[in-house]
Amino acid sequence: MEKEEIIEKMKELRENIELKDFMEKLNSENPELENTKRVENVKYLGEIIINEKKEQIYLVYEKTYNPQGECVKESICCYTANGELLGIYSDSFQAIALKEEYKNNSELYKELNELDINGQLDLEEIEKAELEQIAKSLGIDKEEIKAMSSMELAQKIEEHQDSKESKKEENKEEQQTLNKEETKNITDGKQEIKLGTRVDEYKTLGKTLDLNESEYSKVVIVYSEKLKELQGDNEKINNTMYSFVAIKKDGTAEVINDRLKVDERTGDNSLKESIKIDANEKARKDNKTKTRFQIIGKNGQNEAKSDYEKETLSVEPGQYGEIKAYYGKGRTRDNVNIETQLETSNIKPTSIDIRKMQAERKGTHKDNNEKMAKEADYYFNKGVEEISMYSADGDKDTVILADYLESNKDIIVDKIMQNEIIANSQFGEKDIEEKIQRVMEDEKGRPYTQEEIREKIDEIEKEIVDDASNFPTRNRR
Repeated sequence: MEKEEIIEKMKELRENIELKDFMEKLNSENPELENTKRVENVKYLGEIIINEKKEQIYLVYEKTYNPQGECVKESICCYTANGELLGIYSDSFQAIALKEEYKNNSELYKELNELDINGQLDLEEIEKAELEQIAKSLGIDKEEIKAMSSMELAQKIEEHQDSKESKKEENKEEQQTLNKEETKNITDGKQEIKLGTRVDEYKTLGKTLDLNESEYSKVVIVYSEKLKELQGDNEKINNTMYSFVAIKKDGTAEVINDRLKVDERTGDNSLKESIKIDANEKARKDNKTKTRFQIIGKNGQNEAKSDYEKETLSVEPGQYGEIKAYYGKGRTRDNVNIETQLETSNIKPTSIDIRKMQAERKGTHKDNNEKMAKEADYYFNKGVEEISMYSADGDKDTVILADYLESNKDIIVDKIMQNEIIANSQFGEKDIEEKIQRVMEDEKGRPYTQEEIREKIDEIEKEIVDDASNFPTRNRR
């Protein structure tokens, strides 16, 4: 396997271990009191043979934090590429102790402990090297870089980028105003968003962009190329597919590039995936965003916020040529934006439940985004392309039954097939799958708690048992 593929596998392993811990916490009675597992580093040790199959071996450095943010446990765990735990590394004995299932497998113990514990590849070192390259290109002092951890270096890069952007803003020309004819030329027939449109439960788009609603009426999404034709050489120009202009009540327009900053990581036709919650209350994950801006506000008053907390506006083309707009509050530490669709001139009003997804009362949005992304990825990583927004809200009490059944169908079928009555009847896996499918179609997207889901699965099993009791058993000769 190529080095790049192994590095991707290391990142995937880190994500999956944290995701599993998150889902276990989500399913607990009181997740706020549960400890949280974080993967600090992953090392690739090499390949060995297990049960006649070649397996890649990784050491995962894990820390467990209590709800107060204090580290209460540190572990070095040995995993295969598919996430199977083989054992725990003991610092005292300088060896990997096998888990119960393998404790008598002396050959496996020997092979594992012959691997170099320092690893062939170190994910922390690799990611820090990547950050160092970025830091050097930004002119951060080399000695300063060496003294930093990866987390400190990432923060320093963000601060440096923000500082550079602030200096650019200080030197910008006064914002261009377009007359009525120019405004009509670039906005006629384009997607409009009223400034009174709410982006969350309480705040309007006008308030978010710091546009006085007594002076301005709406913003319009326009093609940047058309806007460039009207702008002078000294004016700030976006090299993006789309731009926003604010329409005044007198019919003229103002380019609002001073209130929006192109998101450097995901803003300009990026291939980076994001999670979108559409007006139909369905969530998806794809890379269809063509333009994303961070909202820095009038005179850049929101620049002090970290990139993980900055509000965003993004744009993507729809299936039928329409332009779709989305609002978000920051992103996850893996640079995944979670955004909700906005009402526009071509999109019907969005429900209050969609706007509640961006509610401030849910806590800091950096934490909310992590919870929402991890819950959604639980389904997306299992191949489900579209889920209910309630399966992406980070709340254990709003799980959608159909999404859960779809992504865990094989596990549920296996569990039900273990029932002795069903196993000895004429019922097979296909019959159970059909029963599950009928239940999914009947539920119409109603949110379920984890306890209700367990009860529903038990109910499905009981109904099949009742039916199976009326059928002759299999011939077991």
